[in-house]
Amino acid sequence: MHLRLEDFINNNEVLHPETIKKVLDEINEKDICIVVNKPKKDVEIKYIDYFKKYYNVTVESNSIIEDFHIMKNAKILICSCSTISWAAALLSDRVKTVYFPDYPERRAHESFKKPIDNTILYEYKVCTNLDEFFGTKQITR
Repeated sequence: MHLRLEDFINNNEVLHPETIKKVLDEINEKDICIVVNKPKKDVEIKYIDYFKKYYNVTVESNSIIEDFHIMKNAKILICSCSTISWAAALLSDRVKTVYFPDYPERRAHESFKKPIDNTILYEYKVCTNLDEFFGTKQITR
């Protein structure tokens, strides 16, 4: 699973954690790997910890090249609104199923949402106030 927390937390457009949990529950896999830039804020850590309550989570925060290869070698890839995870799915020989958010198309390049034939578009909502959801304050670490 690829998360773009820092970009979307800063813009108040992060995928709501319950949206992603719904996809994970549909897949019915208890062992997941989250690929994410190293969390720097308490709310980012809480976001990841939310999934640790329900799943066996491994967190990977490496260089963009290493993270790309982790995603490219997954069998199932859950993407956020991310070009890097989309490209990893497109260029992979291993990915069998891709879950990609069915976001509104605002620009021409956003019309090609399905990197592979077996791409499942999932409905999502954004969480504009994660502090409220987690009961935290955003504190930079």
